Amino acid sequence: ASLESLAQGSAVQFRGAFRPPELAALRADLAVLPSLCHESYSFVVDEARALGWPMLATRAGALEERVPPGGELFARGSAEELARLLDAAIDEPERLARWRAAVRPPE
Repeated sequence: ASLESLAQGSAVQFRGAFRPPELAALRADLAVLPSLCHESYSFVVDEARALGWPMLATRAGALEERVPPGGELFARGSAEELARLLDAAIDEPERLARWRAAVRPPE
């Protein structure tokens, strides 16, 4: 409720879980994986790769190995670094295009 209150008047939308067909139909520029835990694999990376979405992810375990070059990494818990990368994705469309072109399909 507090997040919904903070988001009033913004373009933020709260959604529940996505079903696979909904996710595939979603128009998205990139996936953001702000994990706070040490990831050992991450099925979310596979989902994003299958959809051709570049990713911004925390430097947390397997994400460090599995995300680049189809995206970039930021320090765990660093809202500032994530914001800088999101701004770069908006302000530098060629950077986002470079990430997207480097996305590899899941293994």
